[in-house]
Amino acid sequence: DKIGFANVGVDWRGTGNSEGKFDPYGPDFPVDAGDVVDNIIATQPWCNGKVFMVGGSFPGATQLAAMRAGAKKLVACVPSVMTLDPYSLYFSNGVRVDIFKSGWHIKFAGQKAYDELASHTDPNDPYWTSRADLGKLDECKASVFYQGGWFDMMGAETMSTYNTLRRNGRRVFLRQGPWAHGVNVFSGDINYKMLGGRVTEDLELDFLHKIVRGEKPSTDSMPGQILLYVMGRNEWCFVDAWPVSGTMPTDWNFGKGSKSFKHDPKNPVPSCGGRLTPGGGQMEQSKIAARKDVISFEGETLTDDLDIIGDVYAKVVLSSTANSADVAIKLIDVYPDGKAYNVVDSICRAKDLKPGEKRVLEFKVDSTAYRFFKGHKLRVDIAGSSARHYEVNPAAGETTIYADGSKFILPVIPSGNKNVIPMK
Repeated sequence: DKIGFANVGVDWRGTGNSEGKFDPYGPDFPVDAGDVVDNIIATQPWCNGKVFMVGGSFPGATQLAAMRAGAKKLVACVPSVMTLDPYSLYFSNGVRVDIFKSGWHIKFAGQKAYDELASHTDPNDPYWTSRADLGKLDECKASVFYQGGWFDMMGAETMSTYNTLRRNGRRVFLRQGPWAHGVNVFSGDINYKMLGGRVTEDLELDFLHKIVRGEKPSTDSMPGQILLYVMGRNEWCFVDAWPVSGTMPTDWNFGKGSKSFKHDPKNPVPSCGGRLTPGGGQMEQSKIAARKDVISFEGETLTDDLDIIGDVYAKVVLSSTANSADVAIKLIDVYPDGKAYNVVDSICRAKDLKPGEKRVLEFKVDSTAYRFFKGHKLRVDIAGSSARHYEVNPAAGETTIYADGSKFILPVIPSGNKNVIPMK
């Protein structure tokens, strides 16, 4: 092509003009990826034996698969908006993700294949552990320029994937932006494209060119190997690791008392923002929060700026009249004018409940980099559904959330932390 590389496109097994059966993330996935790199492309007379891969979404998955196969001729790759854990693309804390991925899977692999996948709800099921097997990952020495988005529908495990790829000293640079499913893909009521969230390809092109030539890329000399966009501050910052050194996990308690909501599967609470395509990003929540089947606990006005960079966890104490109840939870930033925007959200399901029995759910909500400004408030919004991001629990009932003992665990970055370095 115009920058001096041979460009090869491949129809994956069972797609396009390729024979066989398409089984995304199945046992043949890494085998095929490794064969394409080492035994087909690298053996061509026009190839010097060095192969790199680029692309996002499913093409990103093929790059990670080639690494899991231990591809020896793969010297560099640039996967984006994709993770090593296929379970996280289809489920969140045991609740099926209904947006986009189901339709994609049915389109390319068929309804029967998707129904089989959807029947395996436990991440420890061999169906999923085999698909998440890292195989010969440590044998692949490829350098990686990895990219993800805070609102990418497939990006919940981006940061854990980064840490896994870093194993054994492999060169991995991560750029994490305020994007949905795709680099420079923006959505939501807060326009991060206009707030400096857009990037160019200069860094990744430099990375690829220099790796192929056996030189050190520019990213090697940067202040950190993670470059992330801190929302609220609206600036790109380097951090030293994930979690960031010096992070202080801090409890944000829901308060006192209890509140209840009724879940009607025939009238679920609609999703509003978050890891969605389309309809994701940060969205103003007033219309959703005004519903009778949504409850909120609000904190005091902040007297100082509050930076959180890391993984957000939740502990929720509940009881329900139903034998199964979902907790769809959002961390909210309430502005001084009363407008409220989602920061992170997730869902978790309590099963085998007995009437009046208290249950404690502890789960990861999501990862973020965000500043709550002085004068703002933190709020938690909770409902029994978030449709159609997540499947709707068919069990109707009334769920009570007990503020005592319920909390977010926030990754607070103390003021002056020198491990968060603004990009000049």
